[in-house]
Amino acid sequence: MTSVLVVYMTRQGHTARIARRICESIVAAGGEAAMMDLREAAHEGVDWGRHDVVALGAPVLYGSYDRAFLDAVARHAEAIARRPNSFFNVSVVARTPEKATVG
Repeated sequence: MTSVLVVYMTRQGHTARIARRICESIVAAGGEAAMMDLREAAHEGVDWGRHDVVALGAPVLYGSYDRAFLDAVARHAEAIARRPNSFFNVSVVARTPEKATVG
């Protein structure tokens, strides 16, 4: 059975709700899924070897990802790259054209 870990960062809960829905969909399809907030992962560590696939999610606010998310992905790039992976982001409305592109 495939095990998927969804690691996410959220500010107001939207990304967490999407991560939860992803996990529910995986379980409904017969897989195993766990979700972990980025802060929890940093504090408790991640047993990357327990999971076959990793999905990462983060919000984009005014054209940027939070530095803590980018740093965490960089720190764990090797472990992430060793297994199939995916990324999702949640975007809010950008009020100016220069903020509408992720930087």
